Amino acid sequence: MTNLQIANLRTALCNYVLSILGLPHSEAAFDLTPFLDLLPSGDGRVADIFATLAPAEHPFPFHPQPNLLESLAALKEQVYGSNLHHLSRPDTLPDPATAFDLWASLIDIETAGVPGWRGEAGVSLSHEFKLLSAVSHACRGDASRLNDGFQLVVGDFPGVQRVIYTITSDGATKGVRGRSFFLQLLAECVARRILAERDLPMTNALYIAGSKFLLLLDAEAQVDGIAAAINDALLETFEGDLSLVLVNRPLSKEGISNAGALAKVYSALKGDETRHKTQPFRHQRHSLFSPFGIGSEFACAISRREPRSKAELDEAQNADGNWIAWEQQAFEKLAVDLAGVGDEPHYLVFSAQAPGNHEKSYPQLLHQLTGWTCSLVDADTLNRNRNLGYNANIVALNRVDINPLAVHGIRFIAAHTPRVSADDAAWWRKKYGNDEQVYAGSIRNFELLATRGQDISFARYGVLRMDVDSLGSAFSHRLTNATLTRRVALSNTMSRFFEGFLPRICWELEHGGEPLRPDSLYLIYGGGDDLFVVGEWELLPVLAERIHNLFEQYCGGAMTISAGIEVVPAHFPFYVVAELAKTALDDNAKESRAGKNAICLFNEVFNWEVEGNWQHLCDLKNEIIALQAEDDKQTIIRNLLNIYNQWLADCRRYQNADLRFGPFVWRACYQLSRVRDANRGNAAYQSRIENLITQVTTNPRLCGIAARWADFELRSQTKTI
Repeated sequence: MTNLQIANLRTALCNYVLSILGLPHSEAAFDLTPFLDLLPSGDGRVADIFATLAPAEHPFPFHPQPNLLESLAALKEQVYGSNLHHLSRPDTLPDPATAFDLWASLIDIETAGVPGWRGEAGVSLSHEFKLLSAVSHACRGDASRLNDGFQLVVGDFPGVQRVIYTITSDGATKGVRGRSFFLQLLAECVARRILAERDLPMTNALYIAGSKFLLLLDAEAQVDGIAAAINDALLETFEGDLSLVLVNRPLSKEGISNAGALAKVYSALKGDETRHKTQPFRHQRHSLFSPFGIGSEFACAISRREPRSKAELDEAQNADGNWIAWEQQAFEKLAVDLAGVGDEPHYLVFSAQAPGNHEKSYPQLLHQLTGWTCSLVDADTLNRNRNLGYNANIVALNRVDINPLAVHGIRFIAAHTPRVSADDAAWWRKKYGNDEQVYAGSIRNFELLATRGQDISFARYGVLRMDVDSLGSAFSHRLTNATLTRRVALSNTMSRFFEGFLPRICWELEHGGEPLRPDSLYLIYGGGDDLFVVGEWELLPVLAERIHNLFEQYCGGAMTISAGIEVVPAHFPFYVVAELAKTALDDNAKESRAGKNAICLFNEVFNWEVEGNWQHLCDLKNEIIALQAEDDKQTIIRNLLNIYNQWLADCRRYQNADLRFGPFVWRACYQLSRVRDANRGNAAYQSRIENLITQVTTNPRLCGIAARWADFELRSQTKTI
């Protein structure tokens, strides 16, 4: 296509949206009709994709502003937009023919709650526009090429869990966050490289979330060469822990609107992806063994990678004499840069050019791996170094109040970082002396999250992992007439919750109670359909419940989400607790009798919705704490834990995992009756103890976990004398 043809096509695409919204627009010398006719249609006027997941007899109506927390609803208003404050002022934007990525980004945000003009139920105008743009660009604006079809490309990075979480606790705080976001940037850089080589805009990236992406390319596109080159570089850097799976299949024009034809292509892609994951480096000839062979004695103190040369070993030793791989230092720098997102304007700067300096950094590593680079910068850095934006794509993060002449897009990322307070820093210096890594404003490490910067006798931090239940089933069985637009709509709408709303939810929990708990949660990852949070452990059950409730409202009850929480001592190996939390989520919460839609806490599973389950546990925990405070001898919790341990022993003895009668009943009646009788002058208290006896004898599991939870809370509040 000539530059004029591209300009006409892109002007027509933007005018298509403006005309539907009744906003001022110009005429374009381009006919979109052949491409519009290819898109799915219907008689629905519902933009909410979750409505198509509900049974026909129980449809969920579309709510432009779900009844979430007031401030979350305000954020949704800002993200989705109802006043179209950018698009209603075309004069404030650059020419759409030359700033198409920005227009597409604004349309995605501003029209996500507007039903598509074609009337396909569950598809918003933003997703309709994205597919229309992707199809017309893949055909180079030539309707006669529609018969050639397209290439549908799926990309993923197997090994993400190993790379992110298998590091020592010493470097986990910053290292794990930096690694997590680096892998997100890695996926986007690969997607941008593929699109740039095919001269296609970002609208042809139908979906990018976490380490996965979905692209719609022209029929002639090939990606095998790109995959082989990137896997060569990944093998060299990550020594087999991480690989790129890049698979593509032809998609006929019928597959754009025909769910059956599309399902066959998706099934074939899934099979290709599975095979490639089992043979990640089948095209590589490189040795998996280090040519340096210096031995594990000199492995990186954080990532365990061995140096590749004597020179590398000599230049990367820290003050303690430990060798730290330069990649690990780059990940930690990225985490530090991320900590400022949300406090002030930040931008991602993507470019195909190598970084101007030659120092070893995460932009340099991205370019080394993908041929593209990305830098995370604040506004001052961007203004001081205008060459950063030369031939680059600048994306504003987590804000819509942008200068449209200075950026090329908007994106939301899950970024929420706890900072070291002045009191934290003073406590740390008193305990450990001066430490250049811990100072006011730096990232709070796991020990500070566990101790809260105080001499407490029971220092613990927690890990929360959550993900959406049965998402694969939603795509394959519940999504009515699963066309490409509907699949993209579900993926993108899901990602928007985890990328756009999670930081706000974390902030509100820290600042919404008494006492305030600022800087207590570290959002390690949020995107796609899952999340990972490290923080002060007492807040994690509350955070999990809040996320569950808000997500349920966000999707109108059409989807559920489960959680796994682990609580560990301050210096517990991070890679172990990450795996324990994964087990709590995947093997317990999702596979238990609760049947998903559940939370696993202290290795016991509770369903969110079942009456007498999670809410009963929370109420019982609070009642136990109150009873303990009123008991002169404060033996309530000790007695309950003894009864719980007796019940576990009885369960093993009688080989019954849900024993309802046994010696534990006699112990419960005896021990708690003594507590009751010791408070003869307090009738109300005695009545509450009688109620507790009834609960213990009828549901010992629930009471045991409630007692353990109460015990942990009270011990965490006790300072060391």
